[in-house]
Amino acid sequence: MKSRRRGIAALAGGALCASLAVGGGVAIASIPSTTTGAITACVNRSTSAVRIIDYQAGRRCSAAETTLNWSKGYTYRGAWSASVTYSAQDVVLSGGASYVARTASRAQSPASVPTAWNLLAARGAAGPPGPRGPSGFSGYNVVTQYVTVNTGTQRLVDVQCPSGQVPVGGGAHYGNAFPGLGNAQWAYVSESSIDESRTGWASTLVVTPNQGNTYFEANAICVNA
Repeated sequence: MKSRRRGIAALAGGALCASLAVGGGVAIASIPSTTTGAITACVNRSTSAVRIIDYQAGRRCSAAETTLNWSKGYTYRGAWSASVTYSAQDVVLSGGASYVARTASRAQSPASVPTAWNLLAARGAAGPPGPRGPSGFSGYNVVTQYVTVNTGTQRLVDVQCPSGQVPVGGGAHYGNAFPGLGNAQWAYVSESSIDESRTGWASTLVVTPNQGNTYFEANAICVNA
């Protein structure tokens, strides 16, 4: 009795070796079944010998054997596509639900062809609305100031936001446009940050002795407080 139990328990391991023997012949592609994905084995009730059979081809266990079936396991194939050929036990996503293939198919919609697909997990109902998020900025406003800095000097420019608004960004650049013409050998912005009062955006503008009087644009990005 113990020997028989050990033999049956060894089925999972022995099946891999026995899978080459198909009713005394050579295994073919129908193991696992191409239609169901199942693997069928026969266990001799006297000797506990195990053999894998080609059930799809019509092979069956004898009266002295016990028939065992198990699945080859699911194969996840991602989102269903009409251009892909699927095999039995393939799992796909379609319309928010998951389906497992009952048989090989192509261009057979899971939701429309129940002979080819079984519903694995239905799409859940929509949940309740989540809590309202924090309010975003309002009153977006860019305040601009133009200044001329003399040659060989530097100047602190503090662009102030209107009353009721606060700065969230800003900066400055050489010229009244920003075409990338600035050259640190002549003129540059040495620092730029929110000012200490938190009411504007300050920038330090520098012009070297090699450059004549230079025109700058300074900006503060303001929003409602």
